[in-house]
Amino acid sequence: MSVRLTEFSHGAGCGCKIAPDVLDRILHTGTPEFSDPRLLVGNNSRDDAAVADIGNGMGIISTTDFFMPVVDNPYDFGRIAGANAISDVYAMGGQPLMAIAILGWPVDRLAPEIAGEVLDGGRAVCAAAGITLAGGHSIDSPEPIFGLAVTGQVATDRIIRNDTARAGDLLSVRVSEKPLAAGLALAIWFFFVLIFDLVLLGVLVASEGKLNPDLLPWLLLLNPTDIYRLLNIVAFEGGAQLTGVLSLGSDLPMGPGGLWVALAVWFVIPLAGAWALFRNRRI
Repeated sequence: MSVRLTEFSHGAGCGCKIAPDVLDRILHTGTPEFSDPRLLVGNNSRDDAAVADIGNGMGIISTTDFFMPVVDNPYDFGRIAGANAISDVYAMGGQPLMAIAILGWPVDRLAPEIAGEVLDGGRAVCAAAGITLAGGHSIDSPEPIFGLAVTGQVATDRIIRNDTARAGDLLSVRVSEKPLAAGLALAIWFFFVLIFDLVLLGVLVASEGKLNPDLLPWLLLLNPTDIYRLLNIVAFEGGAQLTGVLSLGSDLPMGPGGLWVALAVWFVIPLAGAWALFRNRRI
């Protein structure tokens, strides 16, 4: 009898996250935080990862992402969780260096061999990104949990942050209201975040957590909204930074050319619509 991992999860993927208002109460305890001038990106801007200056124009990226099962297949669960964690490094404009695993497992309810399959999925995604799964930490927990803590590097002048309006810069060449252009671009990006998450949640609910295996490779193409941010690098610094996205998409039923088309679609549609609004002065 096969085991359905999703039956051990009270929340699917990002549905496990603590609500933002509750998280604010947890984080803001009133205790003064140690201030380190080397910290370039912290938790104040709600970015995908933290970045610290290590000198010589380079920064070290540190991030973690883990959640409960979103699919029943252990191997695919490991791949999806691993890809989500690694994508945070790319979203900051960086390249991953190594990863360590985070594993929580109900050892009295699920066989250790199933956890091994989850880890194999994580290793496969790390290998596709050209990094090693160098270690990790595990605990006996009531629900299965898996993810990665990923370390990466980035040139300090190429960091992409939530408050860096590069998409707005592109719009601003067409309009005089530069702050409004930047604000609109960021609003469009957040809109696509919402749409992608709602679509993914709808697919998970409709399939009762049991996704068609043919859909799984597409989930490994990373969040399209991360790609939307990454494409700003292409516009300003060239496409070399996108090699990580292409390697993680190696399982997709398309070649590199198809991936570039996918990136262009996520880039052109929202910005073309925004440009049309500015051109017609309808906002």
